Amino acid sequence: MGNYLLMCADLYRMSKGAASIAVREMCAAIVDVFGPLVIPPYTLERAKKNSVEFEALWEIPYIIGAVDGSHIPVIASAMDAEAYYNRKGFHSVILQGIVDVRCLFLDFHFGWAGALHDYAIFKNSREGQHLIAGLTLQTLQIN
Repeated sequence: MGNYLLMCADLYRMSKGAASIAVREMCAAIVDVFGPLVIPPYTLERAKKNSVEFEALWEIPYIIGAVDGSHIPVIASAMDAEAYYNRKGFHSVILQGIVDVRCLFLDFHFGWAGALHDYAIFKNSREGQHLIAGLTLQTLQIN
């Protein structure tokens, strides 16, 4: 991504930092506009359906989605380098996705500092907040 940012910065006669901000803002705008079209809101009905499908396929009850993350390498700025240095030994941002039984995305989160643990990202996600607030498998009343 570093070479791409340099190319954009040169093309639009701006600093690499300004190009980085512009690219992030554009990506955020794309997600805001098109995200709901690509990934519909996760509802109780979808959670119930996912739980039934997970149990039918894998014989594991009460699963409403699968969560995983990936470290995307970045060139760290001098100011925040430590926050982006991950346990694998390089600077990164994290892409964390939640998928249904067919591996279709239910939601994703991108841009958290690489030094963060997966759970820290999940508990700050919309889905994590719902579970913390009491939307548990028992409240779904599946069966």
